[in-house]
Amino acid sequence: MATVDDGWIMDERINSLIKVADELLNYCELCETKSNDFLKIANCILTRQEYYDFLALYKKFDNNYGILESLRAQLTAPSTLLQAVSISATIKEVQRNIDDLVKIMELANVRIDTQQIDIPMAHLIQRLIEFMDFDAIEYDDLVEAMSNTFLVLQVLDIFDQDYNTAYYPMNLLQVQSFNTKIEAYQYALSQGISKDFILNRYNHL
Repeated sequence: MATVDDGWIMDERINSLIKVADELLNYCELCETKSNDFLKIANCILTRQEYYDFLALYKKFDNNYGILESLRAQLTAPSTLLQAVSISATIKEVQRNIDDLVKIMELANVRIDTQQIDIPMAHLIQRLIEFMDFDAIEYDDLVEAMSNTFLVLQVLDIFDQDYNTAYYPMNLLQVQSFNTKIEAYQYALSQGISKDFILNRYNHL
C-alpha cells in the first residue's frame, strides 16, 4: 500500500510508475518513427482533412512525448505526490495520442491493401523520396503538381519565412508546379533554387 509522508510517496508505486513511463517512452520512439515514415507517403492515401487531422494529432503527441521525457528524467523514488500525479496524467494523455495516431495509420493500411489510393501520386512520391531528403510534402502543393508538368522542389525548415507551421517541427518539401519549363526556370532563378531541383513529372529520374 502506498504511504505518503509530508507530500512524499515512499513505496513501490513510484517504481511502478517509473517502469510504466520507461516502457511508454520506448513505445513513443517506435510510434514517432512509424508516424514519420507514414507522413512521407500519406498525401496519396488520406483526404486533406484526414491529413491535417493527423498532423494536429502528431503535434500533440510530439509535445506530450517531450513533457513525458522531462517528467521521467526528474522522477526518482521517493517522489512527491505532485510529481506522481503529473506523470500519471501525462502517461494517460500520451497513450491517447498514440491510440489516435494508430487509428489513422490502420485506416491507411486498409486503403493500401484495397488499393484505395492515388496511384499516380504514389509513384511521384516514391520518386521524390529517392531524390530528396524530407519529412513531409505540402499537401496542397502535391495535389496541384498532379495537373502540371514541371516541378520546382525546395525543402523548408522551421526557420524559413514561408514555412507552414502546421508541419512543425518537420522538414517540409515545398513543390511549386508549372506548365512550361520556362516558367519553372524563371521561378527557380527568382528564388535562388538550382536547376537541379526542377523535375519533369513525366520523365524518370
